[in-house]
Amino acid sequence: MSNELKVSKVKIFFNILVAMVPVVCLIYGAYFGFFGIFLRNKFTKTYEDITYINNAIKERISGVYKDFDTQYVSLSEVLPFDLEVNKQEQANGQPLIKNRFGGNMFFYEALNSEAERTLYYGLIKNPEEYRKVYNGVTSYIILLTGLNSYECRKLAMHDWGEQLDNYIGIEVASLDNNQIYNGLTKLKTSFISDAKNDALYYNAIKDNGYISNYPLSEKRAKEKCSCQSDTCTFAIKLR
Repeated sequence: MSNELKVSKVKIFFNILVAMVPVVCLIYGAYFGFFGIFLRNKFTKTYEDITYINNAIKERISGVYKDFDTQYVSLSEVLPFDLEVNKQEQANGQPLIKNRFGGNMFFYEALNSEAERTLYYGLIKNPEEYRKVYNGVTSYIILLTGLNSYECRKLAMHDWGEQLDNYIGIEVASLDNNQIYNGLTKLKTSFISDAKNDALYYNAIKDNGYISNYPLSEKRAKEKCSCQSDTCTFAIKLR
């Protein structure tokens, strides 16, 4: 093969590459643009979902949550119409409410005063007696599961206090196999309005999740949302 022919083939190949660059860039731009918009919409819808649910719950409940759980929420018409509720497939006897990221959404009562916390821990080994004497609690938690690290970080960095006037705090955690206690326990028993014995309870909790009543910085969110696959959780506590 002559040198002229080799040079000609190289030029043709180079010209083809140059011609393909705009096409490749367009394809990649469209791909990342589509999924960027798709992902942003998930966050936007989640922010809207939590605001909608919170407002609907406040309309139904006058600040005291008793026998309040995922089952109650699924039957009370407080969910956005397009959230999927699977009553056949359950977790611990509770229906599964799908969140926007493919995981689930659970609802729990939470403690918001020293009296509520003292009663709860005083009868923690006797749940039947606790149910007989307690009159409800004054806060609740929404837990989102099945999150990846990025989703967890974005939710943790969001300014929930600016969005919700009854906001108390958040917890981010990982449910990796070696962190089975993580999720919401620390948040459930923390940020008590008239707290006297925080350290006593805090040190006894096995939950290693990270709690805060302020948005996390990007660095802190990346550190605390370090989970494998889709094993991150995000919990928000509201009064």
